[in-house]
Amino acid sequence: MIGLKIGVVSLEDHDPRWIEEAEEAMAQLVNMLGETVIDARHIGSTAMPSIKAKPIVDIALKVGDFKAVRAKMETLAASGWTHRPHSELANTMYFIKMTDDGESVTHHLFMFEPDAWEWDAHVGFLEHMLKHPRDAMAYEALKVSLAEKYPFDRERYTASKKAFINGIVAKVMKRHRP
Repeated sequence: MIGLKIGVVSLEDHDPRWIEEAEEAMAQLVNMLGETVIDARHIGSTAMPSIKAKPIVDIALKVGDFKAVRAKMETLAASGWTHRPHSELANTMYFIKMTDDGESVTHHLFMFEPDAWEWDAHVGFLEHMLKHPRDAMAYEALKVSLAEKYPFDRERYTASKKAFINGIVAKVMKRHRP
């Protein structure tokens, strides 16, 4: 299953279809955006086969520049991608994709320009978790605990994960950008 009602927090065991869904979505995005796409990655917990995740596929695109993306906004919207300006993600263009009935989010899309440290942070976090199973298990335990505590408050669930994520990202960024 893919998709989760807005505001709800529910974790599921890894589903290999999430990887297929991410690959399909990335191919469609590259097709729509063309040469402005420098790199595309499936990120987030659905890209980590060893842990539970919310059934929402997270994708990161490194793009040549946001101006080229803005020129394709109508194309993105026609394919179901809704731009959501996000105050906490200043160097990021953020989009969501929803189910046809508009009740559930199926995808999060984060776009970064070439020099954005946020790209390194997102991709680095995933790569770290894939290489460090103990950290991945600790992350999963935290997520399970928070999902039980905040089953209908995704904002608090997400905010409560920040310290853990930021700790891993600090390690990653120290290695990537001395």
